[in-house]
Amino acid sequence: MEFQTLLYRKENHVLVITINRPPANSVNLTTVIDIEKAMDEAEKDKDVRVIVFTGAGEKGFSAGFDVTDAANAAETSPRGRALWTRIDRFSKPIIAAINGYAFGGGCELAMACTFRVMQENAKIGLTELNLGIIPGWGGTQRMPRLIGKSKALDMILFSKRITAREALEIGLVDRVAKEGELMKDVMEMAGLLAKRPPIAIKAVLNAVMAGIEQGFEAGIRMEALGSAEVSTSKDAIEGFTAFLQKREPHFTGEEFHISKGGESDENRGYKKDCHDRCGGHGTRHCSLLPDRGLYGCAARHRTEICGPGHGRHQSQLRQIQGEGQNDPGGL
Repeated sequence: MEFQTLLYRKENHVLVITINRPPANSVNLTTVIDIEKAMDEAEKDKDVRVIVFTGAGEKGFSAGFDVTDAANAAETSPRGRALWTRIDRFSKPIIAAINGYAFGGGCELAMACTFRVMQENAKIGLTELNLGIIPGWGGTQRMPRLIGKSKALDMILFSKRITAREALEIGLVDRVAKEGELMKDVMEMAGLLAKRPPIAIKAVLNAVMAGIEQGFEAGIRMEALGSAEVSTSKDAIEGFTAFLQKREPHFTGEEFHISKGGESDENRGYKKDCHDRCGGHGTRHCSLLPDRGLYGCAARHRTEICGPGHGRHQSQLRQIQGEGQNDPGGL
């Protein structure tokens, strides 16, 4: 895919999107369209688990809306507002690697990301009131959400531009990187995130956003839906298996495919494997660990995890929970 104003690079499971309009990396209509296309691609690409936004060059992350493109403002502004909101609600974690000044719409883009890592010599702020306008791409809502009403109003009404250390102190950014080490730090963080279970990450992001935007009850409902979804994923099998085998899990983000009879093809295979490994006790002994969606061998109280399915066996769960309590890492 080709872009006029972006650099698009994938490294393992991490996608790096660079706004390529140095030195200011300001956002015009073409940039908005390019980012829309990039997000479309990232959303459908299962190989992409984490996204990083940064700016080209050494001076700026993004100075926000390109005032020289004012002729297209009637289209750019609503599309930019909707796009930043889409980024805020995205089902994959997004890290803003703030390599230089992030003002106006650039600051709003950073605040829409899941995490913000800022280079120590960079500055950030919502500076729109200097021009007689206001933040228009979500800044009036996301800044108070991050740092509280009073601090946000102080930042916005006085168009303050603060340093990375000041931003960290008030909670506007999550980490500060030394000059020249920003992308190293960000890619290390992204790499760790990419190893986490993708389906569970999506469920957490959706539940948190539902609670923030729609209230506690909506968040709890979304959490329940997410819990049900992850319990039937291959990642849940892998997580418990790795825990019991005392090794690092390898998450794939795959779900089990359920047949018309309500049981997955994989599930029947796991049942047979459990039966074979545990001495031919019969598949009736392979039962679900409650609320986990995992087959465990009940016949000999063994702790192998065999697959997702149906049924219950409390003593198997207690055995695994007890093992987790004795392990400093827990479950």
